[in-house]
Amino acid sequence: MYHPTERLSDRAGWAGERLLFLGVDDRWRSLAMDGLGLAEESWPGPDTYGSGSLSRDGSLWAAQTHRGVVLLDLTSGDVRHVSFPASHPHVVRVDWIPGKDVVSAYAAPPESSDYGTFHIDAAGRVTPARYPGWRTRFDVDGTPTEIIGATHEGLMVKRWTGDGVSSRTVAPGAKVPRPMRRHAFGVFSTSHLALHAARREWPSRAPAQVWVLDKSTGAMGARLQVPATSSLVGWTDDDTLRLLIANRRLVDWEPRTGDLRRVLDLTGPYPAAGEWAAATVAIPSH
Repeated sequence: MYHPTERLSDRAGWAGERLLFLGVDDRWRSLAMDGLGLAEESWPGPDTYGSGSLSRDGSLWAAQTHRGVVLLDLTSGDVRHVSFPASHPHVVRVDWIPGKDVVSAYAAPPESSDYGTFHIDAAGRVTPARYPGWRTRFDVDGTPTEIIGATHEGLMVKRWTGDGVSSRTVAPGAKVPRPMRRHAFGVFSTSHLALHAARREWPSRAPAQVWVLDKSTGAMGARLQVPATSSLVGWTDDDTLRLLIANRRLVDWEPRTGDLRRVLDLTGPYPAAGEWAAATVAIPSH
């Protein structure tokens, strides 16, 4: 699923939101959000949308609205809008939890940054969750995992399991780049953890780094330098990490061998140099 770069000059309302998805037949299809029957007041506003999240098999898509989450079956075309509690209308991130038919989303009260995390199950029930969704990403077993800090000794990782919270240090002794100490989110495979370190100042033309660490030992497996406007899309298998490079192309990187393969060039529009804007891509959850 691909959402091209948004601009404040785009058409207001759901009529200005269009996503593209690539089928198993390698053909692009267009998804016009104003064709899903969503109430106009559920549009979250200009320059706020993204590519949403795909289920493990790629058949279900979920994305945020104002006051809820939209669920779309890409096979049948069935659409469901799940409303959130009125106390938390500002929904900003939606993820399928790996290995479960459950969507995680976090939302805030009006004019507040006090986010809460919620789960949406297959029946459309919304229940609160106790982990901080805006700071966590999911391991392959569905465990919310948060990188809570970093020093010269390594990265401190917290796992929010069903029976408690545990913390540990990975990459002991590794020199952690300063930008990563303030802001780091993990992308997990069965055996590896990928991290993206870029300068927080924007716009920045300084290259970013992608780290791949061994999950069991914390050992550094590989590093890759990428343009500042790149991002991690996800693992396609245990050995291949997909990257969105400079908002323009998808590239697969095999850290074990160092091989890089261009997968796909994306259509524009592209951000202008120094523009605070980005394209977003979602692949089936691994």
